[in-house]
Amino acid sequence: MYLVSVHAGGGIEDLIKKYGRKATVKNLNNDEKKRVIDLETKRCMKTSLEYPIIVITDKNGKYKGLLDGNHRLVKADKLGNDTIKAYVLPYDELVKNLENIK
Repeated sequence: MYLVSVHAGGGIEDLIKKYGRKATVKNLNNDEKKRVIDLETKRCMKTSLEYPIIVITDKNGKYKGLLDGNHRLVKADKLGNDTIKAYVLPYDELVKNLENIK
């Protein structure tokens, strides 16, 4: 199971808001779904595991989300790696530091 990705500052949400009315929702058939999975798997396998992923925890240290490193996490899993380098950031401290940047 992979952690849910956490996005700070829009990105895909902004794209959906801007173009969502023009886009249609489609149910992909098995062939279409397989093509998308194959493309994403290739992207994952090309990524470098040299750089740590970034994981967010709650105040009790429980993993809450993945801030960066989806492709690296999938690659490590597919390769059967027992470990992966990760920065583990408490959510409260992350928010506090982001507020200080303003």
